[in-house]
Amino acid sequence: MVITDRIDSYCFPIDLTVDLIRLQESINILFERLDISHDTFHTELLRQSATTFNLTHLPGLSGSDRWKKYRDDHIATEKAGVKEKDFLEFLNELDGLYLKEIIDNIRNMHNSKFKNPFQGRCQLIWLRAKHSYKLHRDIHTAHRYHLPVTTDENCLWVFEKTPRDMTLCHMPADGRIWYLNPRDIKHSVAHLGTQHRLHILLTTSN
Repeated sequence: MVITDRIDSYCFPIDLTVDLIRLQESINILFERLDISHDTFHTELLRQSATTFNLTHLPGLSGSDRWKKYRDDHIATEKAGVKEKDFLEFLNELDGLYLKEIIDNIRNMHNSKFKNPFQGRCQLIWLRAKHSYKLHRDIHTAHRYHLPVTTDENCLWVFEKTPRDMTLCHMPADGRIWYLNPRDIKHSVAHLGTQHRLHILLTTSN
């Protein structure tokens, strides 16, 4: 199978780019503001194959519940009575950070293009090396945006239009932001490399 940089209307870079050095610095500052050390994060949060960290949260949450609670996938959070549109508040520690500026730019572009306000979660999501997801569709999700922060050239997306029409795609960490339609095509990620992958992920159901 050929590795490509876009899949028709399902997966492609959008017309926004970022400074990855500034972005990584702002993520480091966020963790400093939250008093989360590098060692603590890697021992407590990176135990599973995929780890998410909420940048938006439900109103009324405080302390570490803001980034820890309801950070599972949509199916698990919906079972708990929570939907994507319920993540209304940003961590106040994001104020003034380049990371927040990027998120605002993506949301504004989405609102302008689809004429519908972005309602959903913003997260950091890590995928450990040598792990993968099953092929699936996210029927609850209309739009997603992925911003690779760190990745591995052997971390590959798999798209299946039909069992005989499969395509591979790599999202490099080169400052580009990717649009993904996860509802209308089966997809997965196969991480065959050695370096943990970190993406900023924005998900909306409208």
